[in-house]
Amino acid sequence: MSTRSPDNSADLLRSEAFRVVAPVTGIAELDHVVSLMARFCDGPEHRDRRAVVVEALGRIDDEALLRRSHQEAAKLLAVDPDSDITALARRVILATLGTSLGFDTTADVVGAMLILSATLAPESGVMAPRAATVTRALEVALEGAPSDTLVGRANLVASLFQAVDATAGLVTNTLVAAAAAGSGSARDVPAMVVETLDCDPPVRCTRRMAAEPALSFANRSFELGELAIVPLTDRGLAFGTGPHECPGQRAARALATGIVEAVLAAGGVVTGAPTYEERSNLRIVAAQKLRRTEEERAT
Repeated sequence: MSTRSPDNSADLLRSEAFRVVAPVTGIAELDHVVSLMARFCDGPEHRDRRAVVVEALGRIDDEALLRRSHQEAAKLLAVDPDSDITALARRVILATLGTSLGFDTTADVVGAMLILSATLAPESGVMAPRAATVTRALEVALEGAPSDTLVGRANLVASLFQAVDATAGLVTNTLVAAAAAGSGSARDVPAMVVETLDCDPPVRCTRRMAAEPALSFANRSFELGELAIVPLTDRGLAFGTGPHECPGQRAARALATGIVEAVLAAGGVVTGAPTYEERSNLRIVAAQKLRRTEEERAT
């Protein structure tokens, strides 16, 4: 396979001729931390930084993570059975994954990460927080991360940032599919999650930058420094591939399975035609209240 002219998304993601693209927020402290994240660098630095993430995620017991996400979601649903499913999913993901990664839960890491996520994903529809608010959220997230080095803390924060929206999208899209199929709590939820990854993946595309001149992809030519939008909707590409393939696949499946199981067990359903957040790279249901099945309302 030539790395200069990849023929499809998988080839491009494995190609050294295209590089990852880091977001630029204009907030110096945050942009510096982003530059330390494995997700946004290539080469030897990427391999070393990715190893921090792989090691941390590798220590997580997937079954325990599934149980914790189920319990946390069930607890929130008991307080508010008609919860906004997207907001609920985001909070459960950050709380349970953060705890599993060893974050200091005495700090408001969940709130801090929601602020950072909105800042690093400007298409989220959330009004961009003020720089001072973002800087304070970054401090809280880094202080809560269990590492002695800034690079280590940055990459643990990145693990949460990468997980929150993509996994919340996996939750909402699985629930949409369950509602369309009339599936109740007896359905095989792990299989539903896998099916959603194949048929309605939350991450729709990613970006790469041409690192060489005169490259081509998808019937287009790219000059040095030009951006390529790489679709991830082909079966088997939900987590990407190549050096930047998502290291949190097992955690994402466990988190989504636990939350969906809790919602279905509580009789929660997504009603009507869902609307989606206006995101070019992500398919995630916009703020939408759950409704309970008639059986649950009668109990």
